[in-house]
Amino acid sequence: VSSPIESKVKESDTVVASICKQLQLDQTTALEVWRSLCQAWVERAEFKQKQLIESAIQKCNDVQAEAAMEYEMRLAVHQSRTQRVNQDVHNVRSAELMLHQHHVVAHCQHLEADLHEERSRFQDKQHALLEQLEEFTDKIEKYRIRLPEESSSSRLGVLNDEVQ
Repeated sequence: VSSPIESKVKESDTVVASICKQLQLDQTTALEVWRSLCQAWVERAEFKQKQLIESAIQKCNDVQAEAAMEYEMRLAVHQSRTQRVNQDVHNVRSAELMLHQHHVVAHCQHLEADLHEERSRFQDKQHALLEQLEEFTDKIEKYRIRLPEESSSSRLGVLNDEVQ
């Protein structure tokens, strides 16, 4: 029993023998032509393989370079974004601090105004109390001078009338 490959080889040999007979070539010349065709095909295949490898390497290098450029561009874009975000945060924080400073200054001014007003009220009250003290002291002095001159019941009556 012959295998399918053996049968193909036999068919091929039969075809080659038939072609050689038609062309009037001897078998050695036919084999020489066949060998040079196969060698040319192998050389061409090796040349194409080298070309394909070089082309693939070049394509990989181009894609890598393009990816690196895109990465650099994105990095540059995001770096400027980062700087802008940092600047914006800084500006907002500065504005908040300035607003807080204005609130503190206004609060201190209101406190000073309230303290001046309270001091003025205190001084007015103190002045009124001093006047009342002088008045009271004058009355006591008058009563002290009159007390030895009058009798005790008449003194109590006069004091009672003046108090009411």
